[in-house]
Parts: sequence; C-alpha cells; structure tokens
Amino acid sequence: MQHLAKCICKGRRLPWALITALMLVTAARVYAGSWTLQKSIERAQSVSPVIEREKAALVSEQGKYEQSGVWPNPSLSVSAGDTLGQELQTNDIRVQNVQLMQPIPIGGRTAADAEAAEQAVSAARSGVTGASLSVAHEAARLYQRLQHAQARMAIAQRQTEQADRFDNIAQKRSESGDIAMREASRLSVLAAQADATLSDASRHRATVLERFRNLLDLSGGEDPEFETTLAISEPPRLSDLKSRLASHPELRQARQETESARARAREANASRIPDLNLTFSHKRFALRGEEENAYAVGLGVEVPLWTTYGGREAAARGRAEQANQAHREGRRELERQIATAYESLGRLMTRLERHEEQILEPSRKVVEQSEQGYRAGNVTLTELIDATNAVWQAERKRADLLLEARLAKLELKEAAGLAPGESMQ
Repeated sequence: MQHLAKCICKGRRLPWALITALMLVTAARVYAGSWTLQKSIERAQSVSPVIEREKAALVSEQGKYEQSGVWPNPSLSVSAGDTLGQELQTNDIRVQNVQLMQPIPIGGRTAADAEAAEQAVSAARSGVTGASLSVAHEAARLYQRLQHAQARMAIAQRQTEQADRFDNIAQKRSESGDIAMREASRLSVLAAQADATLSDASRHRATVLERFRNLLDLSGGEDPEFETTLAISEPPRLSDLKSRLASHPELRQARQETESARARAREANASRIPDLNLTFSHKRFALRGEEENAYAVGLGVEVPLWTTYGGREAAARGRAEQANQAHREGRRELERQIATAYESLGRLMTRLERHEEQILEPSRKVVEQSEQGYRAGNVTLTELIDATNAVWQAERKRADLLLEARLAKLELKEAAGLAPGESMQ
C-alpha cells in the first residue's frame, strides 16, 4: 500500500498488471464458467443458423422423397343432366356419365425419380454434416485466437511487472546517487511502454472475446475461462491424409448431388416415352323407354407431334455434368489445401523449435544476467533495455508462431474432413 500511495503521489499511473489482475479476479468470482474446446464447439453448433439452414434443406428433400416414385393420381369426372329424364319422360336430372382415368408411367420414370430423390436426401444429410464440421472449425479457430490473445496479455502483464521492478531499482539507485536521473527516467519510459503494450493486448483480447461471444450466442457480461490447448504434433504422411478425402462431407455431398442429377437425366429420358392413360367409363342411357347402363375401357397415349422433350433431357444431362465437374473441382481444391497446410505446418513446427532453442531460451538467460548485473552496477542501462526488449519480443514471437501452427493444423484437419478434436493418426 505504501508503494501504491507513493506511485499516486508521484503522478505515476497504476500498473496495468495490477488493474487487469483485479478485473480478472472480480470477473472470475461472478462468472466461474470455463470453456473447453469441445464445449465451445458443441455450443457453437447448437446455436448456428448455418446448420439449421442445412437441416431445413434436409427436411425439404425428405418431403420430396416421400412423394417420389409413385404413380400420378387418377382423375374422376362425372356429368349430370336432364337428357335421360327427357327420354324417359320424367323430366328430372340424373347422373349420365362417370369416367375414371389413371395415367400409367412407363419407361422407368418413377424409379429414376425415386433414385434422384433418395440421392438428394443423402446429399442434404451430408450438407448438415459439412456445415457442422465448418462451424466446429470456425469455433476452434476463434478459440485458438482467443487463447493467443490471452497469452499475449499474460506476456504483457509479466513485461509490465518486470518493467516496474526495473523502475523501482532505478528509483532507488537514483535516490542513492548511484545513477543519473536521466537513466531512471529511461526506465520509467520502459515501464510506460510496457503499460501501453498491456493496454493494447487487453483491447485485442476484448475484441476477440466479443467475436467468441457472438459465435456462441453468449451474454455480453460473461468473461469465460479457457482451458483446452491444441497440441502441436507431427502429422501423418501426406498420402494418408489425402486418402481420407473419400469420406469428406463436402465431397460426399458433391458426389451424391452428381448421382441425383444423373438420375434426373435418366428420368428426363424416360419422360420422352408418353404415359399410358387407362380409362374406365360408365354411361346411362334410355332404350325402349327403359334406363340402361353401358361400360367401357379405354387406353390412350400422348402423340409426340409437336415436341419430343429432347430439350428437357439435354438440360438434365447438362446439370449432371455440372455437378460432376463441381465434384472434381472440389476434390482438387481440397487436395491443394491439404498439401499447403501440410507444408505450412511442417515449416512452422521447425521454426517454432528453432525459435525456442536459439532465441527464446538464450534471451531469457541474457535478461536474467543483465538484471543481476544492473543491480550490481556492472551492466549499463542500454544493455538492460536491449536485453529486456529482446526477451519480450521473443516471447511474443513464440506466441504468434504457436497460433500460426495451431491454425495450420486446424486447416489441415478441416481439409481432410476431420473434426478439430479428432486424431489425424
């Protein structure tokens, strides 16, 4: 408290580390909920309008499937009049003719219709799976970005604490006359810069957290904790990942849409054969003053005089070819994404390992030695500042490389059709 009062009296700003720590402790007491990666994914999927839209499309296709592959409904016509009444001299109105007509599809049109509808249902079901996978990876990417923002904020907090410690040392040495006031002022500037870095990190985390809340449809006051860390491990062989593409939801949907379009082309071809119209008729008439009944069975067929429906078949075959090419293009694009993400992940893992061994660990040792030397008066202020800036730059770079590697791993999994938490082995 004495140090706090001293800082206020001297016009110095309160350390951002202290302010932020108090805010986080207060928020933790009010909102104690923690979010794992899997919990975040499940929440995002449960509130996603994209998934609900695909589910609605599935319901639509299921309704079409229920009506597919069946014969057209029969038609019934009834005529009434006074003709029969006049002939029988009763002058009443009676039913005179009844006709029932049933179209009979031939040529396999109904079977092709049922097959097309069934494949469309399967494609819509794959669309739901693909949307779920996409939302899962969107949540996972945002989760990793939020963890990265928290890591950068933690680094900035430690940087601020160290800068304040250096500032206290400089103030004591300045008061004792060991160093000039100019050197103490330079360390005060270093502390102010650390405070500004923490402020920037805090704002960035708030921005990413707001995006996370929007994706998961969380209330604005929540400040959840994040526990899961995505491990960075060596991926399997590139050929093994590409072999998984056959079961990728996006390609499975494209393949089923192609089969559905081909079935529609077969339906259009079968539709060029006209349906048979089977007719049953009943007629009432007067004969020698008595009412009589006559029955007849007829068979009718459309005469393709003006059109043979060839254009409809050509259009259906064109749509089938479009769907097939879209499937080929989708597979080629996913193979490219897998190769790019695979190469990027490998480079980042190597870069991260070298950074930790060759830059981060040595810089930590250097700043520790520099601090001890500065306390003893054996290290200049410039050397201390350079060592301090180098270590925190290395810490931030490590956090950035970790984020890039984790995002590359998620991209590789998504391209291979794997969920964020699913093993690639």
